[in-house]
Amino acid sequence: MTADPLRLLLDDRSQAASLQDPLCDRCFLATVNDHGNPEVRTLVIRDIEGRMGVFVNGSSPKCQQLENSATATVMMYFESIGVQYRVETELSPIESMLVHDMWQNRPDVSKKLDYLYTTFPQSSPMENRELLLASLEEMAVPRVAPKTAKGFYFEPMTSVERLSLDQSDGLHVRTLFKYLGSSWSVQQLVP
Repeated sequence: MTADPLRLLLDDRSQAASLQDPLCDRCFLATVNDHGNPEVRTLVIRDIEGRMGVFVNGSSPKCQQLENSATATVMMYFESIGVQYRVETELSPIESMLVHDMWQNRPDVSKKLDYLYTTFPQSSPMENRELLLASLEEMAVPRVAPKTAKGFYFEPMTSVERLSLDQSDGLHVRTLFKYLGSSWSVQQLVP
Protein backbone atom coordinates (compact mmCIF):
# COMPACT_ATOMS: atom_id res chain seq x y z
CA MET A 1 0.00 0.00 0.00
CA THR A 2 1.29 3.44 -0.90
CA ALA A 3 2.34 5.82 1.89
CA ASP A 4 0.39 8.62 0.19
CA PRO A 5 -3.19 8.63 1.53
CA LEU A 6 -4.18 11.51 -0.73
CA ARG A 7 -3.30 9.48 -3.83
CA LEU A 8 -5.27 6.52 -2.40
CA LEU A 9 -8.25 8.75 -1.68
CA LEU A 10 -8.23 10.23 -5.18
CA ASP A 11 -7.90 6.78 -6.75
CA ASP A 12 -10.72 5.38 -4.59
CA ARG A 13 -13.00 8.35 -5.40
CA SER A 14 -12.24 7.88 -9.09
CA GLN A 15 -13.03 4.17 -8.93
CA ALA A 16 -16.25 4.86 -6.99
CA ALA A 17 -17.26 7.46 -9.59
CA SER A 18 -16.64 4.98 -12.42
CA LEU A 19 -19.02 2.60 -10.62
CA GLN A 20 -21.61 5.41 -10.28
CA ASP A 21 -21.37 5.40 -6.50
CA PRO A 22 -23.97 7.93 -5.26
CA LEU A 23 -21.59 9.13 -2.52
CA CYS A 24 -18.44 9.64 -4.63
CA ASP A 25 -18.94 13.41 -4.42
CA ARG A 26 -20.35 13.57 -0.87
CA CYS A 27 -18.76 13.81 2.55
CA PHE A 28 -19.95 13.99 6.12
CA LEU A 29 -18.58 16.94 8.09
CA ALA A 30 -18.44 16.61 11.87
CA THR A 31 -18.17 19.65 14.13
CA VAL A 32 -18.96 20.46 17.76
CA ASN A 33 -21.73 22.93 18.65
CA ASP A 34 -21.74 25.59 21.40
CA HIS A 35 -23.06 23.02 23.90
CA GLY A 36 -20.19 20.61 23.22
CA ASN A 37 -22.38 18.20 21.26
CA PRO A 38 -21.27 16.69 17.96
CA GLU A 39 -23.10 17.63 14.77
CA VAL A 40 -22.72 15.89 11.42
CA ARG A 41 -24.03 16.98 8.04
CA THR A 42 -23.70 15.84 4.43
CA LEU A 43 -21.92 18.18 2.02
CA VAL A 44 -20.91 18.07 -1.64
CA ILE A 45 -17.18 17.58 -2.20
CA ARG A 46 -15.85 20.15 -4.66
CA ASP A 47 -12.78 19.44 -6.77
CA ILE A 48 -11.02 22.79 -6.98
CA GLU A 49 -7.87 22.97 -9.07
CA GLY A 50 -6.66 19.56 -7.85
CA ARG A 51 -7.73 20.16 -4.25
CA MET A 52 -10.81 18.98 -2.36
CA GLY A 53 -13.11 21.31 -0.49
CA VAL A 54 -16.66 22.31 0.34
CA PHE A 55 -18.80 25.42 -0.17
CA VAL A 56 -21.00 26.75 2.63
CA ASN A 57 -23.05 29.79 3.51
CA GLY A 58 -21.69 32.02 6.27
CA SER A 59 -25.10 32.11 7.99
CA SER A 60 -24.87 28.39 8.71
CA PRO A 61 -24.09 27.31 12.28
CA LYS A 62 -21.36 25.06 10.86
CA CYS A 63 -19.34 28.16 9.87
CA GLN A 64 -19.25 29.40 13.45
CA GLN A 65 -18.42 25.89 14.65
CA LEU A 66 -15.54 25.69 12.19
CA GLU A 67 -14.24 29.07 13.36
CA ASN A 68 -14.40 27.90 17.00
CA SER A 69 -12.29 24.80 16.44
CA ALA A 70 -8.80 24.19 15.16
CA THR A 71 -9.85 21.00 13.35
CA ALA A 72 -12.83 19.24 11.84
CA THR A 73 -13.41 15.64 10.83
CA VAL A 74 -14.58 14.74 7.34
CA MET A 75 -15.82 11.23 6.59
CA MET A 76 -16.30 9.75 3.12
CA TYR A 77 -17.83 6.37 2.40
CA PHE A 78 -17.79 4.70 -1.00
CA GLU A 79 -20.19 1.77 -0.78
CA SER A 80 -19.43 0.56 -4.31
CA ILE A 81 -15.86 -0.32 -3.31
CA GLY A 82 -16.42 -0.85 0.44
CA VAL A 83 -14.02 1.87 1.59
CA GLN A 84 -14.41 4.54 4.27
CA TYR A 85 -12.11 7.50 4.94
CA ARG A 86 -11.97 9.56 8.11
CA VAL A 87 -9.90 12.71 7.63
CA GLU A 88 -8.80 15.14 10.31
CA THR A 89 -8.21 18.56 8.77
CA GLU A 90 -8.04 22.26 9.56
CA LEU A 91 -10.26 23.36 6.61
CA SER A 92 -8.40 26.38 5.24
CA PRO A 93 -10.45 29.08 3.46
CA ILE A 94 -10.85 29.05 -0.31
CA GLU A 95 -10.11 32.41 -1.91
CA SER A 96 -13.28 34.52 -2.06
CA MET A 97 -12.89 35.29 -5.77
CA LEU A 98 -12.68 31.57 -6.60
CA VAL A 99 -15.73 30.78 -4.43
CA HIS A 100 -17.69 33.53 -6.20
CA ASP A 101 -16.60 32.31 -9.64
CA MET A 102 -17.54 28.69 -8.89
CA TRP A 103 -20.81 29.82 -7.30
CA GLN A 104 -22.04 30.54 -10.84
CA ASN A 105 -22.19 26.75 -11.43
CA ARG A 106 -24.64 26.14 -8.58
CA PRO A 107 -28.24 25.15 -9.37
CA ASP A 108 -30.68 28.09 -9.45
CA VAL A 109 -32.52 26.97 -6.32
CA SER A 110 -29.22 26.88 -4.39
CA LYS A 111 -28.38 30.40 -5.58
CA LYS A 112 -31.78 31.61 -4.38
CA LEU A 113 -31.31 29.88 -1.03
CA ASP A 114 -27.99 31.62 -0.52
CA TYR A 115 -29.82 34.95 -0.73
CA LEU A 116 -32.81 33.77 1.30
CA TYR A 117 -30.39 33.08 4.16
CA THR A 118 -30.04 36.84 4.68
CA THR A 119 -33.69 36.86 5.83
CA PHE A 120 -33.89 33.32 7.16
CA PRO A 121 -30.43 32.17 8.32
CA GLN A 122 -29.61 28.56 7.53
CA SER A 123 -31.02 26.17 10.16
CA SER A 124 -33.36 28.83 11.61
CA PRO A 125 -37.00 27.90 12.27
CA MET A 126 -39.55 28.69 9.58
CA GLU A 127 -43.33 28.76 9.85
CA ASN A 128 -43.86 26.10 7.18
CA ARG A 129 -42.45 24.70 3.96
CA GLU A 130 -45.03 26.53 1.84
CA LEU A 131 -43.59 29.87 3.01
CA LEU A 132 -40.12 28.70 1.98
CA LEU A 133 -41.34 27.57 -1.44
CA ALA A 134 -43.31 30.79 -2.01
CA SER A 135 -40.30 32.91 -1.02
CA LEU A 136 -38.07 31.04 -3.47
CA GLU A 137 -40.68 31.19 -6.25
CA GLU A 138 -40.98 35.00 -5.97
CA MET A 139 -37.21 35.51 -6.06
CA ALA A 140 -35.30 36.14 -9.27
CA VAL A 141 -32.21 34.00 -9.82
CA PRO A 142 -29.29 36.04 -8.44
CA ARG A 143 -26.41 36.77 -10.79
CA VAL A 144 -23.61 37.20 -8.25
CA ALA A 145 -22.68 35.28 -5.13
CA PRO A 146 -23.62 36.82 -1.79
CA LYS A 147 -20.92 38.00 0.60
CA THR A 148 -21.81 35.03 2.81
CA ALA A 149 -20.65 32.48 0.20
CA LYS A 150 -17.61 30.68 1.63
CA GLY A 151 -15.49 27.69 0.87
CA PHE A 152 -12.95 25.56 2.70
CA TYR A 153 -10.22 23.27 1.44
CA PHE A 154 -9.55 20.00 3.26
CA GLU A 155 -6.11 21.33 4.16
CA PRO A 156 -3.92 20.74 5.87
CA MET A 157 -4.86 17.13 6.54
CA THR A 158 -3.23 15.91 9.73
CA SER A 159 -4.46 12.33 9.67
CA VAL A 160 -6.27 10.05 7.24
CA GLU A 161 -7.76 6.74 8.29
CA ARG A 162 -8.73 4.30 5.54
CA LEU A 163 -11.01 1.37 6.34
CA SER A 164 -11.36 -1.28 3.64
CA LEU A 165 -14.44 -3.36 4.41
CA ASP A 166 -14.70 -5.82 1.52
CA GLN A 167 -12.03 -8.40 2.30
CA SER A 168 -12.35 -12.04 1.21
CA ASP A 169 -11.48 -13.24 4.73
CA GLY A 170 -14.09 -10.93 6.31
CA LEU A 171 -11.46 -9.03 8.32
CA HIS A 172 -11.43 -5.29 7.57
CA VAL A 173 -8.14 -3.54 6.80
CA ARG A 174 -7.77 -0.35 8.84
CA THR A 175 -4.81 1.91 8.08
CA LEU A 176 -3.89 5.20 9.78
CA PHE A 177 -1.77 7.80 8.00
CA LYS A 178 -0.37 10.68 10.07
CA TYR A 179 1.32 13.69 8.55
CA LEU A 180 4.67 14.36 10.21
CA GLY A 181 5.52 17.72 8.63
CA SER A 182 7.16 16.47 5.46
CA SER A 183 5.91 12.91 4.99
CA TRP A 184 3.18 10.49 6.03
CA SER A 185 3.66 7.71 8.56
CA VAL A 186 1.64 4.52 8.01
CA GLN A 187 0.29 2.29 10.76
CA GLN A 188 -2.06 -0.68 10.64
CA LEU A 189 -4.84 -0.59 13.24
CA VAL A 190 -6.98 -3.32 14.71
CA PRO A 191 -10.30 -3.04 12.85
